Amino acid sequence: MYTPIPIKRSSRYGNNYWVSFSRKLNRNVRLFSDLEYDHLVIVETNPLITSFCEQPLRIHQQMDEGIVETIFDMWTLDRDGIETFVEVKYAQELDPRNPKSFRQGQG
Repeated sequence: MYTPIPIKRSSRYGNNYWVSFSRKLNRNVRLFSDLEYDHLVIVETNPLITSFCEQPLRIHQQMDEGIVETIFDMWTLDRDGIETFVEVKYAQELDPRNPKSFRQGQG
């Protein structure tokens, strides 16, 4: 089980801020984009997912441009005990042909 990493609302994370009550967790969940909120709706309504945590884990990874830090958007646990870390992105952010792509050196 994870605990959400505290992130200041004014930080560089996210373009919209949501606070939504989770019936699965019986607590408020903080989200930093419309896409994260949409993903929450899917997680909340999926009966196979038994638990989750938003912003559960900060990692550091060696990339071509050096050490990159990221916080996963969500961790989920399903009925079979399978744990998944999720990073939600719009498809255009991952398209290397898009000059504004996340993968074009924006970290």
